Amino acid sequence: MLTINDFGFKYEGSEAVLLDSINWEVGEGEIGLLEGPTGSGKSTLLYTIAGFTGKYVSGETYGNIEINGLYPSRALREGIIYYVPQEPTNSFAGYDVITELMWRGASKDEATHIAMELGIDHLLKRQVFRLSGGEAQKVAIAAAILGRYRIILFDEPLANLDAASRASFVSLLQVLKKKKLTVIVAEHRISYFHGLADRTLALERQKSELTYEDLKIPSINPHNDSLLKISNLSFSYDSRMIIKNFNLSIRGGEVVGLVGENGSGKSTLLKLITGMIKIKGIERNFRSIGFSMQTPELQFLEDTVEKEIKYGAKGEVYRQIAGLMGLDKKLDRLPHSLSRGERVRVAVSSAAAIMPDLIILDEPTEGQDSIGLQMMEKLVTTMAKAGSGVIIITQESEFASKYCDRIVEIGTGESSA
Repeated sequence: MLTINDFGFKYEGSEAVLLDSINWEVGEGEIGLLEGPTGSGKSTLLYTIAGFTGKYVSGETYGNIEINGLYPSRALREGIIYYVPQEPTNSFAGYDVITELMWRGASKDEATHIAMELGIDHLLKRQVFRLSGGEAQKVAIAAAILGRYRIILFDEPLANLDAASRASFVSLLQVLKKKKLTVIVAEHRISYFHGLADRTLALERQKSELTYEDLKIPSINPHNDSLLKISNLSFSYDSRMIIKNFNLSIRGGEVVGLVGENGSGKSTLLKLITGMIKIKGIERNFRSIGFSMQTPELQFLEDTVEKEIKYGAKGEVYRQIAGLMGLDKKLDRLPHSLSRGERVRVAVSSAAAIMPDLIILDEPTEGQDSIGLQMMEKLVTTMAKAGSGVIIITQESEFASKYCDRIVEIGTGESSA
C-alpha cells in the first residue's frame, strides 16, 4: 500500500515549490493513475515514492510517504518497490534479454514463460542495447514481474509502444491486479486507463499559461528541391533483417510521417539517413540535417539548455525557438534536470535551430501534454513553410494524420496522403 500525507517537494537551489500538500492513497491490488501536464512533477513524485530522493535526486521535502508502512528508501532496499523509467535501457544490467530477466533470481523457465506471455520470447537472445524503445519497455515490464516486487511504478509506459502493444500493456495491468500487486502509472494518455484505474491523482503545472509569438525564420529551401531518395533499401543486424526493400523520398516543404510497429526499424532508419550507420543506396541531396533522437539525453553536449539549443544554431533564431517551445525560462537549467517532455523539446529545438534542409524528429510527441503538442505542431508547420523537409517518426497516428502530408509505413514501404 502507498500512503502520501501532506507531501511537498522543491528542487535544490530552486525557489519554486514543484509539489505542494499532496495527499493520496493506493491500496494492495489497486492501480493508481498519476496524471498532469508536462513539468507538473509526475516523474519527481515517482522518484520520491521509489526512494530516490536524497540519494539520486537532490531537493527539499516535507510531509510523509510510506510504502507498506516503510519509508521509500527502506522499501527500495528490501526489494518491495520497482521503478520502470521512461528510458528502460538506462536501468538494464544484463547483456542480453534473457540475462536481464534472470539476474534478479528468476529461473530460465520462469523468464521464458513471462516472455512468451508478453510476446517477447523472440527477443530473449537479443542484446539489450539493440532493442527498440517499445521492445525495451516490454522487457522492463517482464523484469518487474519476475522480480516479485509488491509495488511497481511505471513512468509513461505507453510512450514508446505501438497501438497493439499499448492494448497488450493495459491487459497486463489486469493480470497484475489479480496478483494483488500495487501499480502506479504516470501517463499523459489517460484514456487507456478509463475504467481501469482505481485511484487518480491529478497534478497541475504551477504556471499553466503559455503564450508565444510566431516564428520569424528565413527561407531555407525556396524551390522545394528533392532532399532524400531511398530505393529498395535493406539492412540487417547480425544476419537479422531489420529493414527490407524500403522506399522513401522527400522534398523541401514536405512533412512525412514514418510509422511502424515496435522493432520495425524506424529509429534505425534515422541512423542510416544521418550517416550514424554507414550504408550505400541512400541519395542525400541535403546540405544540412538536424535530428532529435528517441532518447534525447544521448545527444546532449552542453551543461545548460541555452548552450544546447544554441549549439550549431544560425544567428539568434534559437531564442525564438526556445520561447515557442516553452524553454525560455529554463535556459540556465541543466538539460538532464528537466522533465521528460521538456528534454524532448530541448532536443527538437536544437535540431531546428540550425535551420536544416532536412529535419528528422524521432518520437517528438513523447512526454508532451496538449500544450506541448501545440508547440510541436507550430514548429513543424513553420519549418515546412520555410522549406525544410520534415520526417516525423511516431507511434501517435492521430498526430501524424493531422500534420503530415504523407504517412509511410516502414513495414511495407507503402504511403498514404
